Amino acid sequence: MLARLTDPDSIAVLLDTFRPAETPTEPPKPPVAPPEQPETLFGHYQSRKPEKAARNQHRRWTAADRSRAWGWYDTGADLEYIAQQLQRTPGGVKRQLDQMKGRP
Repeated sequence: MLARLTDPDSIAVLLDTFRPAETPTEPPKPPVAPPEQPETLFGHYQSRKPEKAARNQHRRWTAADRSRAWGWYDTGADLEYIAQQLQRTPGGVKRQLDQMKGRP
């Protein structure tokens, strides 16, 4: 026969049935986070660097830009200075100068 739920002793017995028989002696361990994976998009790794390193990086080189770069190069300016003046990357300036010299 079922006990009446208004009886305090019956409520205590019901609550005891839902408690664990033993209390754990060790505190629970915090969950371990999975190692951080690099962000991928369609299986390819994405660069975490800024997309554009220089303001004019993706613009085409004009004849005026080429002549200015060649003029500074002839005077002995370093690639970083030329890149800063033209707002290009140093690698882009070097490639452009190599093309003007006729190097592959």
